[in-house]
Amino acid sequence: MEYTMTTYSIASGPEHLAIQVPWSEVARVLGHPAEGTAEEDSMLVAALLAAGAPAWVQEAQGWADEYGWGLIGPVLGSPDAVVYIRSVPELGKVPLPEGTYQVRGALSGLLPEVSLRALPAIVRRVLALDDPTEIRCQSQPAPLVRVGDPDWWDD
Repeated sequence: MEYTMTTYSIASGPEHLAIQVPWSEVARVLGHPAEGTAEEDSMLVAALLAAGAPAWVQEAQGWADEYGWGLIGPVLGSPDAVVYIRSVPELGKVPLPEGTYQVRGALSGLLPEVSLRALPAIVRRVLALDDPTEIRCQSQPAPLVRVGDPDWWDD
């Protein structure tokens, strides 16, 4: 299932990590245009999980707008706003702001701080090493990115 990680906020409240699925993809997964039933929501959540979406989608509140169907996740910067990525293309789905990023893991001694532009190369190297690494934005709230298999972490 194709989806986009984005952010969601109401008025002046905090930004949340979110997932949005375009209406065309919703119709493809369901086999028909969405009618807004709880059964359809369950099917879409199951498809998201099968596509590697974060576990928080199981209990997330949803929204729909002219662009598609979405789920609202944890507040950016909170301990629950963790995104696991297993490939460089997955990094492109994560809504990461410009800023300085701190690397914690195999490369942290060599590259303790990197720019957003450098992250794809860092992710590529970390995946080649098979070593759990966290990447966190230092300048503003953003998802905590964990590179590699989610089973590498015990929490």
